Amino acid sequence: EKRRDIVILHRSVHRTLQLACEAGNLFSFVPEIYLNDIYLNTFTALNVYYPLEDSAISREIATDFVQFIANHLQDTRIVNTDVRDNIIQSLSAFCFYSGSLRALENMREFNRTVLIRALLTPYTNRPWAMTNLILVRFWKGCGFGFRYSHVYPSKFLQSLRKDRIQDPAPSIKYQQEIGRYLLRNIDDAIVFLNSLLGQLNWAFSEFMGLLKELVPTKTRYMPTIEHRQMKICSTCFDVTVSLLRTIEMIICVAPNIMLDKHLPKSEMLLIRLLQLLSQIINRLVTKNYVLEEIERLKMSVLDNIHPYPMFSAVCGILIHLINRTSTETSLRVCRAIYSEADLDLPSLHRLIYGSDTDTSKSDSSSHFTLISQREINRSEANELDEFYHKVNDTFQKLAKITTKTDDNDDSMCIICYSHQIQVEFRPCKHQTCLSCINTHFLTSNECFFCKARIEQVVDSTTGRVIDSVKPNENYTKDK
Repeated sequence: EKRRDIVILHRSVHRTLQLACEAGNLFSFVPEIYLNDIYLNTFTALNVYYPLEDSAISREIATDFVQFIANHLQDTRIVNTDVRDNIIQSLSAFCFYSGSLRALENMREFNRTVLIRALLTPYTNRPWAMTNLILVRFWKGCGFGFRYSHVYPSKFLQSLRKDRIQDPAPSIKYQQEIGRYLLRNIDDAIVFLNSLLGQLNWAFSEFMGLLKELVPTKTRYMPTIEHRQMKICSTCFDVTVSLLRTIEMIICVAPNIMLDKHLPKSEMLLIRLLQLLSQIINRLVTKNYVLEEIERLKMSVLDNIHPYPMFSAVCGILIHLINRTSTETSLRVCRAIYSEADLDLPSLHRLIYGSDTDTSKSDSSSHFTLISQREINRSEANELDEFYHKVNDTFQKLAKITTKTDDNDDSMCIICYSHQIQVEFRPCKHQTCLSCINTHFLTSNECFFCKARIEQVVDSTTGRVIDSVKPNENYTKDK
């Protein structure tokens, strides 16, 4: 009887909100209690406390709810921040159940397109963490070694965090439609992916900053940061992993955005991604096994920090870029890792096999080894082997033909100290390498040094204007 009353109330409010939507801007004046307190909460009650049986009524309620939420995910008429956040949170919780995910897939094509457009809006100036989790849910079960579920020791915690322990149920339909949407809207895809990389850089940097205070040292045996900061560290780890999985999905469903060298800015995005992945490996896969030190602290607030989620996602992206592409593209990516990303090859070997080299296996058994994890099946282990050997072979060949330049040479770019000066900015006449300015132009058209507006970028040797760089475009700042 209580369930029937909730169903009647929910459907009545739904009809009221639908009629209000048709009133144009007057929808802004609908009392928040209808949407925030009644509509969302009654559906939550039906979904959690009084689950409906699999009937026509339950399917109709679920379909109506998800279509309404999808259509109003970015409705500017909803001005209250708390209401907007609750809408996103409701959709995020809704899609974490396989039955609910099917309701999302059964929406009309127009509604699915509206939802995808909202999910792929750049991650700037908006709450994006929950929407990113929705994209991760679409991908979970298809990513490299991405079949695990977090298990908590307390049944109480499990009941509160059901979204974290759901079995993988990927949405192939949404993956395909996301890929088509990105390839049809290349300019929007580049802006979205650039914002994704910006947020990944921010989340990982925050995580590393807090991690340094957690790791015991010879002079400090216990962490020196507060419980609240530990929770932030834990959250930054989760956010970093979820962003990596979203990038892995995009690389899989729309690889040309980064790998088609004829597309504008694809090379810049590829280099920026490889630099971030190399940074994660170089900074975390150290000889003191920093993440394993965190595990030994046995703190419940940090129980989600484990090497596997982070490194399986990183290697999954690299495997998609190197193993599952053409020979020419694979070689180009390996060369970019060598020349642009500065990946430490012994660290990569330590990550995959547990030791710095093939000959030093004595201490590997007691430390994390990606290839021997139970979540990695035989096929994925073979892919890890293939990936490492391709990178290693490329590094060995390039090391023989590459001559090192004196670090004190005045012709070196003073931004990265990795390349020769190649371009000059007009009118300020400051100089850098082409890689640095191309990456900089993704987010700004101001000079590195004097902050003057750059009107032209020219070859410092020939004076030729580099047409591929368009400094007069609009830029989206990473925040």
